[in-house]
Amino acid sequence: MESTMSFCPNCGVQIEVANSRFCSKCGFCLQVKKEAGEVPIVQENPEYIDQEKIASTVVDEETEESEYSAKNAYALGFKFEDTVEQILKAKGYSTQRRCRLEGQNGRSEIDILAIKRYKGKERKIAVECKNYTNPVPVKDVRDFISKLEDLRILNGLFIAYSDFSREAESWGKNYGLELWDGDTVFEKFYELNVGRLNIGDKVDFKYYLPVRIDFSNAVNLSFENKNRVEISSVKLIWRPFYKVFYELNSVQTDPIKRKHRIIDSGFFIVDALLKSSPKQKGAVGNVVKSISLGMLGKSDEEKKEEKETGILKKELHQNPDRDFSITQPDNYKVIKLSPQITEAAARGETIDYVVQKNTKTVEYEVPTKKRKRRDEFDVGFEIPDLRECTLKPSRKDVTISEIQLIHVPKWEVEFESGDRTYMRVVSANGGTIIADNITNCSKHLLKDFLKRKNVAVCDVCGRALCKDHVFRCPICGAWFCETHSIQCIGCKTRFCLEHIKNRCVECGEATCSACSLKCPICEETHCNKHMTKCDKCGKSVCTSCTRKEGSLIFKKTICKSC
Repeated sequence: MESTMSFCPNCGVQIEVANSRFCSKCGFCLQVKKEAGEVPIVQENPEYIDQEKIASTVVDEETEESEYSAKNAYALGFKFEDTVEQILKAKGYSTQRRCRLEGQNGRSEIDILAIKRYKGKERKIAVECKNYTNPVPVKDVRDFISKLEDLRILNGLFIAYSDFSREAESWGKNYGLELWDGDTVFEKFYELNVGRLNIGDKVDFKYYLPVRIDFSNAVNLSFENKNRVEISSVKLIWRPFYKVFYELNSVQTDPIKRKHRIIDSGFFIVDALLKSSPKQKGAVGNVVKSISLGMLGKSDEEKKEEKETGILKKELHQNPDRDFSITQPDNYKVIKLSPQITEAAARGETIDYVVQKNTKTVEYEVPTKKRKRRDEFDVGFEIPDLRECTLKPSRKDVTISEIQLIHVPKWEVEFESGDRTYMRVVSANGGTIIADNITNCSKHLLKDFLKRKNVAVCDVCGRALCKDHVFRCPICGAWFCETHSIQCIGCKTRFCLEHIKNRCVECGEATCSACSLKCPICEETHCNKHMTKCDKCGKSVCTSCTRKEGSLIFKKTICKSC
């Protein structure tokens, strides 16, 4: 029997690998189209491919979108490390592939070593890429952390083509790794290749929400040493949503022939960006864990995505403005994201929502025969036989009156300070903070509930901290964290490493100039704890230069000079 051949519906080339996600020649996304129900993944014979019909189902009418789809799919599927390298270079990093570095326990290989130089300082990131189809296990993350510690590299970026198991995500987060899953890489590469403008170029919107939070508010930091923080990237991203207006007028009949009229009207918001299907993270372990907890947890990326979508959808309850053009300025990038699902898909999702929303359960009474009275006290009362039925409107009863494609703006600001990178995402319309890891202190256990404002960044490592965890040197005025400062054992004031040189010869603790005491006998520097007063001459001397005289009750401290 002759084997069936599979072909790409976009270019007609033969698909050599079964169940491929993308066409190896043109990059056409095969599985996504199949899931969306718009175009078959493969056709049995390319001669019967209707190119005009396929073209009519493309998500965006602009050629830029289709060009991106091919490029994006091909790069993500077949040149994963190349894609990651392009993203890092766009952020200003120089990159090296397959670097073998000398560590404390031998040589180790890094997939990508990214280096950026700013104001005479060098920021180095070790990048690990895993092109797995299954979630990355915790062992791989632990091995990468061990490699970073051996190489003494502070910043690590772990990138997975699929996703991370919950244990791997927890390990990476606790260590301070930056984790990118496949969706994150997709979005960053998408922004890199679609919607980019040159200075002076214009982009038009039919429906949009206006920008009420300007550039200066989006990047504002109320730090004492804000000059130590660099704004490395600012993007004004316009995210598309469909606002679908509907009306429902349905009449349903229950089993006893009663008619129920169901009326509803309003609008439904559909996210126009295509997202991958939910991923099963560490299936067996997580199922057991979720059963024991009584709930199914979500990853940080999923929570962040849900929060952002929820905030922007809430803002869409206002009426959008119409007909607007924005010009690309020189201090930030304007990115207009194109919809990745069709109006037909948004229409279908809205109809499903309306049907599910208005499906209800009603009770009805089944007639019963009355029995004969047994005596004069038998009133013949019967408990009614109540039953339930579900009334579900038909999809045909839902009328879609209008569909608006509305672009909602958000600011994405990336800060860099020392060895650290910070991200702030804020709605440009309502000003709601979507994500921000630079404003509030991360040292507090209940940081999500009891928020403490950061006041400065450490001049050495760049960590942003509140007034309880960052300290200003009283001599040079620089700011330092606990790790990069020294506390005087006497006055408890913290100084930078350069301005507290004295140490007590007895205990070895650091002492500032004001708290450093010099013994007149041995001429050594001591702290307050190891200095005492001679009961005979009244001089302050160190404890090593004294002796005890007298009885057990009336002991006196006498210095060596006396």
